[in-house]
This record gives sequence, C-alpha cells and structure tokens, in this order.
Amino acid sequence: METLWFKPSIPHPPRRPRHRGSSPAMMPLGGMFQLRAVQAIRSRRCAEGLEAVELGVAQSPDHAVLYQAIWSCFQQHQVRLLAAEVEGIDAFGDLLRWLEGPRDPERIEGQLPPGIGIDEVMPWALPPAGGIEYRLAVWMDTWSDPQGFALSLRELIGEPFVADALSTDVLLELQAAIALSRVAEPTEERDQLWARRVYWAAQALADPSFSELIHRHRPDLVPELRRLYGEATTARDGRELPVPVQLAMQLGTS
Repeated sequence: METLWFKPSIPHPPRRPRHRGSSPAMMPLGGMFQLRAVQAIRSRRCAEGLEAVELGVAQSPDHAVLYQAIWSCFQQHQVRLLAAEVEGIDAFGDLLRWLEGPRDPERIEGQLPPGIGIDEVMPWALPPAGGIEYRLAVWMDTWSDPQGFALSLRELIGEPFVADALSTDVLLELQAAIALSRVAEPTEERDQLWARRVYWAAQALADPSFSELIHRHRPDLVPELRRLYGEATTARDGRELPVPVQLAMQLGTS
C-alpha cells in the first residue's frame, strides 16, 4: 500500500482528572451577542463566534462562559485535521479551512493594521480567517487579559487541557510543513503553504506564554517540537531553503 503524503501522527496526551473551576461559571445574559455566538458555533464559524463572545464580554464578563463552547468549536477543526489522510499536495487545499480558515478577503483585511491591504502583505503572513491558527493567535494575544480568551479557558477547562490542545495544533502545523517540504516538484504555491506552516509554528515556539504552558504541562513534547521544527525548516534534495520559508522563520521568531 502506498504511503500517504500527509497523515498526522500525534502522541496521545496523558490521562487527566476532570477539571473543576475554582468558582461556578455564571450563565451569560443572553441577548444579541450570545445569539450571534451560538449561531456561528452551530455553523462551525468558530472565529465569528469568538468575536461575538469578545464583544459580549466587553458588555458583561458573564459572557465569558461561552468561551468554552467556542473552544469546543475549534476542537472540531483539529479533529478534522487529525483524521486527514492526504495522498498528495493537490488534495492539501481541502485542509486549509481547518488550518487557517476560509479564503475570505474581507475578514482577513479586517485584521490588518489600518491602511494596509492584503496585496501589501506576503501571502504566508496574512492573518487567519479561522481554523486552528485563529485560535492559537487569539490565545497568544489574550494571555495577560484577565477577561480574555486565554485566561478564561484556564478557569473553564483547565490549563493542562489547553496545553494538550495547543501543542497538538503546533504539531499538526509542523507535520504539514514537513510534508510540504518533501514535494518532488516545488512551486510558488508549495513554498507559500510551507512558509505559512513554519511561520505559525515559529510564532508559537517563540512565544513565552506558549513555551511556559508546554514546559509546565507537556514537557514530554519539548524535544519532539524542536526536532520537528528542525526537520520542517530543512531544505531537501540539495536545494536551498525557499526564500518565503527563510523569511517566515525570521519573522515568526522576531
């Protein structure tokens, strides 16, 4: 049987006791923000749901309990990726919605700094419109926000479970990058896809909050993450490392 081009292999997380928060979760107040979040979750538009919850939290912190449902929504994206069995790069595009979200120019441009257009940013560095990259980005951005996504999840589902999920996200990015690096006939599209996977993995590995989380709760994965990153950033068949990948490494770790 021919070996699949991309089939993730992720170490099983340790068995953990059920998390119990230090205080009972308050029910959200209902209303427009909760309705928008629930509708988005039901249609797997997790990023839109997260944005609705963030707006709700700005009105009342009781909406933060909805972050748990948003987390579960993103977990379904991860499940799709874990089950992937891809025979070649031509089919890899089917996984992009779970990695980086839909190709929605309006949503992507809305996350760029004012005055910056999509055409002014390298394709691999564009912000995600959804997928596990969106969750990872918001988690890193809200690590120190007392009412934000990251700290709320530590209370709602427990930091060890967050570590298991986010480390899996980065392992998926790295394994995809390695598969892309092995494409026999490189193209510009391949280089952009490879660079993007490296960029998000590099950002996470260089982020102090992610590093602290993994060292505390998944120290077993630290050597594997480093090994895979080294393999994902290695040129093949005597070729030079593509320029987009080199730039992604530099920007991701800066």
